[in-house]
Amino acid sequence: MRRALLLVVMVSMPAWSQSPPPLPVPEPSYAPANQAPSYAPVNQAPSYMQQCFGYPSGLYLLPVPRVSASGGGVSSTSAGGTTSASGGSGSSGSIGSSGGGDGKALLVIAVLVAIALPVVVYALDEDASPVVQQRFSCPSFSFDLQGGLDTGVAFPGARPLGQGRFTLAFGFFGTDVQLDLSPSAVSVFSTHALLRIAPKQHIEGALSLGYRRLVVGNELRQGFDVGLPHRYAFWRDDLRVFGLELRPSLQFGPSGIDAAIEASLIVPIIELLHLRLGGRVYSFGNAIVVGATGGLMLGL
Repeated sequence: MRRALLLVVMVSMPAWSQSPPPLPVPEPSYAPANQAPSYAPVNQAPSYMQQCFGYPSGLYLLPVPRVSASGGGVSSTSAGGTTSASGGSGSSGSIGSSGGGDGKALLVIAVLVAIALPVVVYALDEDASPVVQQRFSCPSFSFDLQGGLDTGVAFPGARPLGQGRFTLAFGFFGTDVQLDLSPSAVSVFSTHALLRIAPKQHIEGALSLGYRRLVVGNELRQGFDVGLPHRYAFWRDDLRVFGLELRPSLQFGPSGIDAAIEASLIVPIIELLHLRLGGRVYSFGNAIVVGATGGLMLGL
């Protein structure tokens, strides 16, 4: 009996030492190919604040329609000596001339050339990148704060000056206000309405129409001012621009015509902050005033 029991135990031991069979693994369920997984981000259009004020701007681009003409049809695709004191407005030539009539005539010609050149460049330039086009349709402002020197009008020698300019724009319209203060040279106040044009890749600008007032001592010259402020963009990186800004203008008033041209090299420092270095030439009657300026521009 004992031998039989021992034999049964020895036969059953291999079955006890074996591991239990594995549990069945359920088949994985796959979502249809056209259904996004639950953790996928939702593709939402950028908000207005993101489009206009988000940084980098390229992250919030919307397709910008471009219109191109081919043949006879149009297709649409997506993708800037002697002083005479008077209490009222001065007469032309009442301030001693440092350049004479010839100098003023040359200045007027230079202003006309500076106005005509960007028109030609604009016609030949390529379309602006989507970032530039989208930024044009958003509200923007810039504040320039500069200092420098101007040559004297009533007296020879350089005179210190301070300059501030505020520009506000939205789409095709804008406005600017400029104030130049000098204790012993010409002080200037001007304000304009801006009619802007859609930018190209290397040039942007506007037609400025407004009022300009120049004062030195008791001498005053004022009138209607028309100009073409524009900027040549040599290099762009999002909102940072390295380029040249020109501001040619002609002033028409009861005292005659005055011309002015200002040039500034724009150098990016950090995002929204640029360095301005340049100079200007303008007339006060027959006197030609030459100056140099430098400062900072904060823009958005």
